[in-house]
Amino acid sequence: MIKRTFLFSINLYFTLILFAISVSSVNGQNIRAEDIVGEWHHADYDNGFHFFFFLNSRYKESLNSIDFSKAFGKVKYKIISEMDTSWLILRYKKMHVNGSWVKNFVDKKVIWLNGDYLTVALYKKGLGINNHIDEYSVLVRKKENPKKAEYTGKRINYVIPEGFTGSVWIAFNQPKGSPPEYDSIGNPILIIPSSGLLETTLPEDVFATANRYYNIWGKVNSEKEAKVFKSFDKFDRIDTTTIKPDELYAFVGGFNQTSRSEINEIFQKPISGNVLTIFIGKMKWFVQYRLHPWDSKRE
Repeated sequence: MIKRTFLFSINLYFTLILFAISVSSVNGQNIRAEDIVGEWHHADYDNGFHFFFFLNSRYKESLNSIDFSKAFGKVKYKIISEMDTSWLILRYKKMHVNGSWVKNFVDKKVIWLNGDYLTVALYKKGLGINNHIDEYSVLVRKKENPKKAEYTGKRINYVIPEGFTGSVWIAFNQPKGSPPEYDSIGNPILIIPSSGLLETTLPEDVFATANRYYNIWGKVNSEKEAKVFKSFDKFDRIDTTTIKPDELYAFVGGFNQTSRSEINEIFQKPISGNVLTIFIGKMKWFVQYRLHPWDSKRE
């Protein structure tokens, strides 16, 4: 068992609803402001947060019956296209950031639109970490029968060692990393070593990760046999009465969900770029620790 800890934290206040999207695999769009007009909420579940884009360039956020307009003041948005990438710019009269109010706060994000679905992600801010992904999510437009195009991109296949439990750490876009293998139709295959640590030359794909366009395999008995892990992420709501508590599952925790200093300590070397964590464990651990099994002692 890998006995490293994975410190996962989510800011449940205003910063939870600030988003920006990954750039590498989802560019090529020139989104217009009118394309995102409407009311949006999280695609996987409606947690009460709603996001409104209006034709007059106004934007607002709400939580159930609470309208944040009084707290934020008037918020304006616009979309700028640069080099086949569409950037969403939000300008707040004031915003609550890290425990204090900041006047004239500007939030800049890249967005990717697929029909009535908007994939979004937040980037960390700071010297040397501006390209580090913080959080991602998928929003859906509020309407009957929302639509999205069929996915035609590549799906990463993660192959977990036989009998492995614990945290898998994957450092993407590493100049001296291992190149991926590929299946017959060009999908990349990442073979995770027994240590659970992998450095790969493959760039991260935040859009595919956020939309769960991937497979997680567990080796069984031989190099040529594998089974697909049932997987979920922090946005899923799971009916625990329909699953086996002792069966192994894969929990996709997201990118850079601990400090860079701890990531460097885990790899025993400086790691630049984005690091994805996948936790392999029994469902009863996820249930007992509310999806945070790495914060508690495991069997």
